[in-house]
Amino acid sequence: MTDNVTELRLPLATRCETAMDRLGLTQTAAARRIGVSGTALSQWLRDKYGGDTAAVEAKVQKWLATEHDAETFSIDDAPVGRHVDLDVSEEILAGLAYAQATGDIVTVIGASGTGKTWSLRHHCAERSAAHYVSVRRTMRTLSGLLGAVGRVALGPRTHRSALEAEEELIAQLRGRRALLVIDEAQYLSPMLLDELRCIRDAAECGLALAGDARLEMRLGRCPQIVGRTGMRVVRDRPATGDVEALVSDFLGRRAKRGEVDAVSAAAFGPGGLHALRRVLVRAWRLAQVEGRDAATPTDLEQAALMIADAGGAGDAAGQEAVA
Repeated sequence: MTDNVTELRLPLATRCETAMDRLGLTQTAAARRIGVSGTALSQWLRDKYGGDTAAVEAKVQKWLATEHDAETFSIDDAPVGRHVDLDVSEEILAGLAYAQATGDIVTVIGASGTGKTWSLRHHCAERSAAHYVSVRRTMRTLSGLLGAVGRVALGPRTHRSALEAEEELIAQLRGRRALLVIDEAQYLSPMLLDELRCIRDAAECGLALAGDARLEMRLGRCPQIVGRTGMRVVRDRPATGDVEALVSDFLGRRAKRGEVDAVSAAAFGPGGLHALRRVLVRAWRLAQVEGRDAATPTDLEQAALMIADAGGAGDAAGQEAVA
C-alpha cells in the first residue's frame, strides 16, 4: 500500500479511488459516506462534473481525513470483543436455553457491564427462532413495541393495525419452539411488559426479560409475569472469575494475580466489563505504539489509570468498588 506521505502528494481523485479500493466501497457506498450523490462523485472522478467542484472536493477531503483517523485508531485487531465463556454467561445461557426449551419466562437482572447483553446476543446468534430485541427508552406505545419485535421476528412488514401485527407475530412464533429476548426491558411500562406476556402465552413460546434493577420494580406491578417466571438470574457486579477469564483471553495465557489486580478497579467500578474492555483496548494500543504484539502488566496498569482519569475516578473510588 502507498505510504501516507506519498499518498498525500497524489491527485485528490486518485486518493479517493485508492481509499475506495482499500475499504472495498462501491462508488454509491462511497458517495453516501462522502455526502454527495453517486452521479456527482462518478462525474467528479472522471473530471466531468459541471457543478460546484470546490464543494465536492471539500467533502472528499473531509472524508479522506475521517477515514485516515478511523484507520489510525482502529481496534479491529485488538484481542477483545470475542465471546468468552464466563460464569455469568453460563448462568444466563442456561436460563435462555431453559426458557426456549420449555416456553417459560426467565428474567435477567443486572447492572451495566455484568455481561447480560453479550450473553443474550450470543444465544440468539447460536439458536434458531431466538429473537433479540433491544428496547429504547422512547418506546412507549404498543405499536412501537410491536414494530421493534416484528422487524426482528418477521422482517420488514406493513400492518393496518396493532392487532394485525400482533396476530402475525403470534402465528410466526407458535409451534417453532421460539424465544423472545427483550433487552433493556426496564424502559417498558408494566402495560407493555404484560402485553409481551400475552404474546408469549398465545404463541406458547419462551420469553426472556433482561434489564437493570428498575426492571424488578416494573415487574412488581406485573403479577401475571411474576407468577409465570420459571427462572431468575441476578448479578449486581461482574464475578471475579469473569474478570480473570477476559484478561486471560486478552493476554492469550492465564492471567497472573497482579495483572488481574491492575484492572480490578475498572472492572468492579461503574461500567463493569464495559470499562474493563476499554482498559484492555487502551493497553493494546500502548503495546502497539511500542511495537509490541502483546501488552505487559505495565501497559495494563497505565491503561487502567488513564481510563480512571478519563472517567474522573480516583484510586480510592476504585478500591471502594472492589471492596
